[in-house]
Formats: sequence, structure tokens, C-alpha cells
Amino acid sequence: MFGDIIVPLDGSDHSADALGPAGALAHFLDGRVRVAAFVQPGDEDEMKDWVGGQLRALGDVEREVIIQRLSGSIAEQLHALVADSPSDLICMATHGRGRSAAMFGSVASDILRLSTAPVMLIGPEYRAHEFRATGKMLVAVDGSKHGEAVLPIAEAFAIVFGNDVNVATVIDSKAMTAMQAAGGSKVVESNYVHNIAEKIGSEIGRAVSYEVLHGDHPAESLIEHADALDASLLVMATHGVTGMRRAVSGSVVADAVRRAPMPVLAMRPAELSG
Repeated sequence: MFGDIIVPLDGSDHSADALGPAGALAHFLDGRVRVAAFVQPGDEDEMKDWVGGQLRALGDVEREVIIQRLSGSIAEQLHALVADSPSDLICMATHGRGRSAAMFGSVASDILRLSTAPVMLIGPEYRAHEFRATGKMLVAVDGSKHGEAVLPIAEAFAIVFGNDVNVATVIDSKAMTAMQAAGGSKVVESNYVHNIAEKIGSEIGRAVSYEVLHGDHPAESLIEHADALDASLLVMATHGVTGMRRAVSGSVVADAVRRAPMPVLAMRPAELSG
């Protein structure tokens, strides 16, 4: 169900934050971590030494280290590593700037644009000691088919890792006003997330809880709810098409990653990638 876990590194301490959760996932799966260290020509030996000192964060899991000399776009090189293996998972920090001079925030955005591979993003507020591969999962949906593209990967995680799942959507004031003008109600909101929760529950074989959140800052509302749940993972698509509620857009995902103390598992719908 899952292939290798790919961890890109750029020589910064923050980029190495992705090794912990990658190791936890690989340990549970009895899988392999592929560490791709991107480096400027001439810095290979220094990068090898640095990577060697970071690998203890993986624990006792199979690993492969690739010292990848920079040649053009990091995102394109990273995409090439996973292009032939759609079951691979990329696990990366998002704001590392190191010897490769790469800003992983832009690399994360680019790889999500290029690829349909799921990407686990580790932001600057990540609390490493709280992550558990088997912990609770919050799945964010937005009323659109594109926004629901994450459901299969969320279901796969929940089946493999046994995560308890909560589904949430966020209604902002503009959407609420529009819904009320159109004769909408809280029943409509609740029915939507209830149906999604029922669908996930039927796939994973156990009950899934759900919540309708209200706020004008979707990322903030989602993170507050995830924190209250003690969730270890927030799952969302990168671009929803506006439905009856505010879309889970790329900007919302980016905002969530900047704020979230837990990893954000994101993916772009196949029809929007490339």
C-alpha cells in the first residue's frame, strides 16, 4: 500500500526535522527511507558528513542515502525520484535553507504542483515529541470534489496505522451569509461532513467523528481543532474548487503548514497536477 518514504535534505537543521516522522512511519511499516540530500557541486563530502550525523533520527529502519548534486529545479529532481513509484510518500520540512540555498517552502509548492504523490510537510511550529504514527488524524474537506481527493490517502493511512479519524470543514462568514441567503442551514453543513465521515468509516471499518467549524481563517480554525483533538496529522488537498464553503486552497494549506504543530499531509488532485 505504501512504498518508500523520500526525505529531501538541504543541509539545514530544519530540513532534518522530517527524519523523525519519516523514521516513525517506516518503522511501523517495516519500510525504507530514501534520504535525498541536495548539494551544490564541491560540497558533497561536507554534506555526507552532515547527513551521517542526522541519520540517528531515523532509528532502526532500512535507509538509502542519495547525495543529489543540484541541477536545475530541486522540485523536478525530487519529482523524478517518485515519478515511477506512485506509492512513495515524500516527507519534507518546508522552511529549510541550507548548503543547497534551497528554500523548501517553494520546493514544497512546486512538488505539489508537479506530482500527485502525497507530501507530508513539516512546518516551523512542528512539535517533534508529540508525533505518533498511530495518533489521531484530522481530515479537512471543503465541499468540492477536488478537496475530497485526499480521502483515499487518508483512508489508507487510517487502515494501515489504525488512526482515529475526525472530519472537519470550515465555514467563513461570507459563505455563511451566502448559504443563508440561498436558504441553507446548519443541517446542510452537518449533512455534508456527516456523509464524508460515513464514507471514510465504511472504508476503514470503524466510526469516524466529524465537526463543522466556523471562522474567517480556515487554517487557524483547523489547527485549533486539531490541537484540541490532540491530532498527530492534518490531511488536506492543495486546491479545492469553491463549493458551498470556502475552498481548501493552496494558500490555506501553506498557512496551515506555517502554523501547525503536527505534520500536514497534502496532495494535489491528479487532474490539477503537472
